[in-house]
Amino acid sequence: MGQVVLPQTIDPPTVTTAEVQGNFEALRDAHNVNDTTLSTLAGTGANGGAKGSFSAKTPATPIVTSGGVVNFTAEDWDVSGSHAAGVYTPPVAGIYRLTICVISSGVGIEHELQKNGVQHRSLGYMSALTTRRIHSLLVQSNGTDTFRVYVPDNGTGGSYPVDAQSFFQGELVGRT
Repeated sequence: MGQVVLPQTIDPPTVTTAEVQGNFEALRDAHNVNDTTLSTLAGTGANGGAKGSFSAKTPATPIVTSGGVVNFTAEDWDVSGSHAAGVYTPPVAGIYRLTICVISSGVGIEHELQKNGVQHRSLGYMSALTTRRIHSLLVQSNGTDTFRVYVPDNGTGGSYPVDAQSFFQGELVGRT
């Protein structure tokens, strides 16, 4: 039998922040990319960012009335400032993935995704026994469209407790 040779441990090279910054600046200059373009690609900056990613949830246990918007006001993040009080306005034209989870505490609730204030997709009826339903949808936006989660008026004027674990998220998946 032959002898087993164990691989040597090699320490990785030490790179300083200044070296990384210098390499970044050299690449930026070589490709004629300015800081505004970089902030757009990173989804930050005064132009609103290109990614438009956000994640918001409902605070505590809000009550949503029939014919009302689910207010996802507790933001985990909002890269380009495109989400406010449950309404998402994607910052650039493109295809977006919206993920929605509405949990109603012990009462049946119907909900829908609205685009520009009109039903875009019915998200169906959740019975009082449904613990959680998550929807992931691809939608097209022209960069000025608005999206929100809405509880249609069922004629009863009912109020629905929405669990604090409910959430609404969006992200750009492709430009048009």
